[in-house]
Amino acid sequence: MLSKLRGMTPPRPASARPTVSVVAALAVAVVWLVTTFINYLVATVGTGPVIAGLQPLLPDTGPSWVTESAAPWQFLVPLAAALAVGAIVLACVPVALRAVARPGRVPVFLVVWACVVVASAVLGALWAIGGVVVDWPVGRLAFLVRGVQPELGAGAYWGLVWGWAPAWIAASAGRWTSRNRSGTGRATAVVRLLPAVGFAVVLIAALPLASDANREPAPQPRATEPEPTWVPIGQPTVSYAVEDGAPGSEHPAGGTWCAGGDVRTVLGMGDAATGHRAQELHTTNTSTTPCRLGGYPDVAFDDPDGNAMNVLFYRGGSFMTQDPGPAAVVLQPGETATAMLGWNAMAAAGDTTAGTILIAPYAGTERTRLPAGPGADGPGLDILDCSAVAITAWSVGR
Repeated sequence: MLSKLRGMTPPRPASARPTVSVVAALAVAVVWLVTTFINYLVATVGTGPVIAGLQPLLPDTGPSWVTESAAPWQFLVPLAAALAVGAIVLACVPVALRAVARPGRVPVFLVVWACVVVASAVLGALWAIGGVVVDWPVGRLAFLVRGVQPELGAGAYWGLVWGWAPAWIAASAGRWTSRNRSGTGRATAVVRLLPAVGFAVVLIAALPLASDANREPAPQPRATEPEPTWVPIGQPTVSYAVEDGAPGSEHPAGGTWCAGGDVRTVLGMGDAATGHRAQELHTTNTSTTPCRLGGYPDVAFDDPDGNAMNVLFYRGGSFMTQDPGPAAVVLQPGETATAMLGWNAMAAAGDTTAGTILIAPYAGTERTRLPAGPGADGPGLDILDCSAVAITAWSVGR
């Protein structure tokens, strides 16, 4: 008999159990976190026939973006919400139980369930207030209250669907003796209300912090790159082609050829008649020894911006020029040779005409650059891109 008595565990005294309000507060916080986690899993897995069927039993536990927030806010915000709803229940249950004349398990269950519904609806209002803070300043006054009704409804619906669980736990495990119906002073009621107010403030303050953590950092303005310097590509200083017989050609003729630095080249007189043009070219031997010229001068054009022009040159005469034919011209020191350019006048209004003429004694030696555009230094040659220009051979004594 004594062994049976020793094996029996004495029942836990009722006074040692926590009150209904404490059990309800802890239970509702845990259930809130569990349902939040379930919603997170559903959002991760995606919807399907089973999930769609269970959707009415899975009401929202706050804005969906909260569970997708950057760490640690995806955990801290639901925790603050669970503590807030638990604190509201902790303040609500003692006040509500005072209105129950004869507390019993069923009345306590119903009272706690009602308090959970109220607490979850209040939590919905806190979500709405936090949303206003996140979106502040709002564009219109109506936007201040647009989220209140949906959040209140979602919160109250959660309390109806899931509130029975913490209510049943509290009614079964909590102490609901006559002490629960004893009058409490205002000071005690204020003390019970302080945790609810504190956690509500924490939740509202956490929402904008979580929202800021979700925002991607503003892209830094790209460093302003300096505008590329425009480098015109003009005609080369020395022609890529080499006059036959000149130094550097396949069959050099020998003798002393006039290098570009041995001569001085200038533009002579120009002439025009009945839509045709002519221009003299003069080159003088400035060295101290005789030197030889190629049969024809080497000529090219750049536009006023320094870009190479596409001009077709052909050797021979034109309407206003006569070609004496190629000959080996030897210039004595100080002696001058002359060649002519001839072309047809063109309508140059609005078009780009030649800005620079490049002249060498022959192809393959250094060219001299001279102004060709209109102005004090240039004759204003009306030569355009794709022009055809005739070149006569060098001759002496013209």
